[in-house]
Amino acid sequence: MNDSPAKILAAVDGGPQAEAVARVAANLAAKMGSELHVVHVGFVPAMYHPEMRRYPSRSEGVGQESQQILDEEVRRI
Repeated sequence: MNDSPAKILAAVDGGPQAEAVARVAANLAAKMGSELHVVHVGFVPAMYHPEMRRYPSRSEGVGQESQQILDEEVRRI
């Protein structure tokens, strides 16, 4: 019976410890033969208001910014 996890999830936020967390998770996944998933977590300001007409474009901007942060974290590890 293999006690190694099939998947490992690392949550990063772009902060000072994020690179270390992602690197440890990547090394652990490689050693254990596990699948690694890295997600970006962070604060998303409330963007909905009945009078706010640009909600969809702001939502897209936050999504793109989050993706850029995640891509940068993945490149660093």
